[in-house]
Amino acid sequence: NIALDSVDKPGGNKPPSYEGLYLRLGIDGLLGRPTTSVATACPAADVGGSCESYLAAGGAVDARIGYSFGLLAVEAFSLLGTTVSAAQMVFPNDLSQRESPWYGIARNENYLFVNPMVALGAAGRISSRSQGVRISSSWGAGLAWHDAYVGRTMDAIPSNVQDGKLRKDLVVIWSSGSARILPLLIWDAEVELGDTPGTRLLLGIHSQIEFGESANVNAGSGTFGTNLSDGSRIPLGGGDVRPWGSPNFMIGPKVGLI
Repeated sequence: NIALDSVDKPGGNKPPSYEGLYLRLGIDGLLGRPTTSVATACPAADVGGSCESYLAAGGAVDARIGYSFGLLAVEAFSLLGTTVSAAQMVFPNDLSQRESPWYGIARNENYLFVNPMVALGAAGRISSRSQGVRISSSWGAGLAWHDAYVGRTMDAIPSNVQDGKLRKDLVVIWSSGSARILPLLIWDAEVELGDTPGTRLLLGIHSQIEFGESANVNAGSGTFGTNLSDGSRIPLGGGDVRPWGSPNFMIGPKVGLI
């Protein structure tokens, strides 16, 4: 019997390189407390009404290009996404134009705040030098452009008083115009599954915080309800609402590829 010694191929035992260019693509989930003016300063409370706000939620496509020096890396990032927040205001009594900018018949108002976002910035990253499972975290800063769309849906509150007003109505008003550019800070913590070099799966957490509140958006005006005596429509008013406040902190899960 002849025993042959194995001969490694040239470069077969070469250690993996952790240096070089890379591209990261991910989807970030975004969750946070509502910062609208309905949540922080209920306009309906000034006239005997009430408000209720719900968790803000959304998501963003997260694209990054960077260069790794091994343990440390620098990268440029871009975020493209939107957040959505819902709220409700209740005006239990009829209001005249002299009493409030929110004049009109008693009603429930449901709001949907849609805030598209585009952000650009730079970040630093630190990653473990390991195979199979790598731990990575980044910190960055940039600027975020936000716009706002406010959807307002109203339904009348029935009344037992015979006042000659038809209170069976449903009105939807959309308003917009609150674009702002705001400073942004981000932080990510991820687990990379797969060998380096090569395609790896990213699982982790993304968080971001924005400073600076939006401009006010007028909720709009129109008519809501009908006077049965002459068939005329009843005027409806709306004051200003703020789609988001400051600071605006969002956090959520992240999944992607590198």
